[in-house]
Amino acid sequence: MKCLCFFRYNNTMRRDELFKNRRAVLVIAMILIAFLLSLFIFRSELPDRPKQYPLFELDGNWTITRNGKRLPERDLYRLEPPGVLYGDKWVLETKLPADQVARISGAALYFHTLQSAITVSVGGEEIYTYGMERYAERRMLKRGICLIPLPDSYPGKDLRIEITASEPIAFNGLGPILFGNEEELFLHFMELRRVPLFLGVFLCIYALFQMFFLPILLADMRRLLTPLIGSLLSLTMGLYILCYYYLFGIMTRLENLNTFLEYLTLYLLPLCFSIYLYTVLGGRLKKLYQFFAELDAGLLFAALMLHVMNLAHITLYLQFFYIITFLESAPYLIGARGYIRRQQEIMPDTLSHVARIIVYFGFFIYLVCSLLDTVMYAYAKFIGGAEPEHGIPFFSTGAIVFTLSVTIQYFLQGISHLRADVIKQRLEERAYTDGLTGLPNRTRCELEMQKMTVSEPFVIISMDVDNLKTVNDTFGHAEGDRLLSSVADVLRKCFGEMHLVGRMGGDEFIVILSGPQCALLDAKLNEMQRALFELNLEEKKFRYDVSFGYADNRETHLGNHVRDIYMLADRRMYDAKRRRRQERA
Repeated sequence: MKCLCFFRYNNTMRRDELFKNRRAVLVIAMILIAFLLSLFIFRSELPDRPKQYPLFELDGNWTITRNGKRLPERDLYRLEPPGVLYGDKWVLETKLPADQVARISGAALYFHTLQSAITVSVGGEEIYTYGMERYAERRMLKRGICLIPLPDSYPGKDLRIEITASEPIAFNGLGPILFGNEEELFLHFMELRRVPLFLGVFLCIYALFQMFFLPILLADMRRLLTPLIGSLLSLTMGLYILCYYYLFGIMTRLENLNTFLEYLTLYLLPLCFSIYLYTVLGGRLKKLYQFFAELDAGLLFAALMLHVMNLAHITLYLQFFYIITFLESAPYLIGARGYIRRQQEIMPDTLSHVARIIVYFGFFIYLVCSLLDTVMYAYAKFIGGAEPEHGIPFFSTGAIVFTLSVTIQYFLQGISHLRADVIKQRLEERAYTDGLTGLPNRTRCELEMQKMTVSEPFVIISMDVDNLKTVNDTFGHAEGDRLLSSVADVLRKCFGEMHLVGRMGGDEFIVILSGPQCALLDAKLNEMQRALFELNLEEKKFRYDVSFGYADNRETHLGNHVRDIYMLADRRMYDAKRRRRQERA
């Protein structure tokens, strides 16, 4: 057993262990809740729902003109516009279905638009327009989906779609134009994007949970920074996925905001990765990624300012972003292996080493997946002509893998820190604990007295066990140890709730009462005397006697040092011991 002072120390250690276990449980709970919420939003029965109306693809019999020049193609899938430039005007014309099967209640059109102004007319009457004013002002136009309700009188009428490109190489390919019920078209949109939208929602929900709960769980800012940056990365990747697949644009009227957020989150990724790598690396790599973070922040700020001032849209830096991303990734992929090896030599902790390897491979997989999507996008943008239908499946997979690798790293490093803390606490326990009695030893007691100030009331009691030498000489040291242990148990029982109960060495003990505890001094001393009396009734070999003296810091003549008050209590103890000897003589 130990005194309350050490109990508090040991209980704090147990609470820390329990707290870290709860933290691990909470992180698992956050992952499960994020997964379940995402699953609820994009539940599995969506593809199996019965369709009330059919969907038609208007894929042939088009009249297509570019800048007033008619093209020979009549099929949109065969059309591959060669690098659409700013101001290019495309006109697509056809007839809407007139047969009975195609007579759909709540009919609508569905097609992609890529940074272009759109005008849609049915039977010579304009029914939809987007972006003409923004195009005239040379402002950014959206990447997104047009879901356009048709008038009830649409069957058999002429359909005319005018597309005016607002950026250099605005698009390469027009994609399918669907015709059907408006609600069915919206659900079709959700079905096609169900998996990436699920992944994006999961990343966002999980990141928000982390950002909310981590500051509560981790008071140590050094340990808080890395997981917070990791959660910010997850949030950025999740938002990018949702914006890339037009979720905010199709579900709100903030279509241009969806496009702005898509590019903003994409450009934020190098900055977030640089900050993250800065927090987990050391040496030259740490300094290098500090420079990259500052460079990325400056470039992003410049791009935002140019966009706000309408001098250059945020959509124009995509190729430059890809170059920056892969160039900044190279030093980590090349140099991190040597850094991980050196860290293993310096700190041979298996869990921390495994955590660093997992994050390295998580980042490597993310980068490979991003590279694959970049190559596929470049092909669709500049060669293949299928840009509107291009997705980012590999990026979504890489984002999930990297997020899970960061989470695993967090777990393993948490376990590693817990083990290190437990070892440290056990060493401190041995260093500050008296091996015989389990009470704080002299070193611990001296440290406690150094922390105290004379500004608050306290009482120091110095105690000495009588007849220890006689017991040792007569019955042996084992009996002397039993005498000391029994006295320690009495002190623990009577003074356990006080500020400190400790052993100063040999037959000397100390008790400190602080604050309101000082008023209990006489009652506690009487309780100790009764406990010793009860021990003596059962003891056959020797007597339990304790001499004591105490001093109060309110005795102002002692000056301003706690040590002086202890020395006074010690002198009074020896005076009491001397008087008891004289009385026995």
